[in-house]
Amino acid sequence: YELSPTAFNYLVSTMQLDEFYSDWIIQHQHYAYQIYNYLSNEPDITNAILNSQMHFELLNSSQDYVQFNIRHDIFGDKSNVWWNDDTWLVNYFSINIDDEGIYGGNHLTAAEKQFIRNHPIYALRYKDNAEKAKSETAARFPFIQTPQNPNPYLNTKADAFRHAYWMALNTLSSNPDKAREYGIAHESETPAALYQEKDMDLYNNDKGIAIANGLTAHSQLIDIIYNALINGVLKYLSPLDYTQSPKYNPNCASCRNGFVPGTTQLIPTNQ
Repeated sequence: YELSPTAFNYLVSTMQLDEFYSDWIIQHQHYAYQIYNYLSNEPDITNAILNSQMHFELLNSSQDYVQFNIRHDIFGDKSNVWWNDDTWLVNYFSINIDDEGIYGGNHLTAAEKQFIRNHPIYALRYKDNAEKAKSETAARFPFIQTPQNPNPYLNTKADAFRHAYWMALNTLSSNPDKAREYGIAHESETPAALYQEKDMDLYNNDKGIAIANGLTAHSQLIDIIYNALINGVLKYLSPLDYTQSPKYNPNCASCRNGFVPGTTQLIPTNQ
């Protein structure tokens, strides 16, 4: 894609580009063309400019981010920025904290997609944080899948830790309000029958946000979250029965969340 003089002047003026970035968009006209299309069609121009500036900065500072954009250009709409490419988001982008949950975690709600469009760089951080939270959960809770318990993390104490730690990381990567907004968006399409699962996740999300919001030593975050679990600050669902509970995937006989209506309760993690 070649950048027309009109498009070049528009970007320099609208984004208030300095000499470095004015030269950079000439050398990287493909990325400049994507941003020009994005800014030209975005109603919230103030937020769009902020997203575009962060995008340019990361393209200049992070090789991982460059590779991420290259993958988008291979599989997505080359004329569009990745966060505004809805088809690509649906097919290739997920923020997967719930491996065993509804849709297997590989699903973006409408509210999540809107958040990603509004705050793409935060969303990328949340995506990375989800992988960190899952990895740390697996290290601290080495559960083994069995026929009686096919989803050893779902709705358990490990799940409580996972959500609280993820939201704590998200808070440190952005701010409490945005972390909470995304957590609510993530749960926004949970079926009504799984209301306790949603309540549990939102409760532990809030605890993780509160812990991170008052934290001064970030290196202690994991242990603080784990101690919150040990001390009953977090909550999980109990008892769980994977033979009687509803299916979260109607096409999978063993895909059950353990929740038994009228029996399962949300209780502190020190019980």
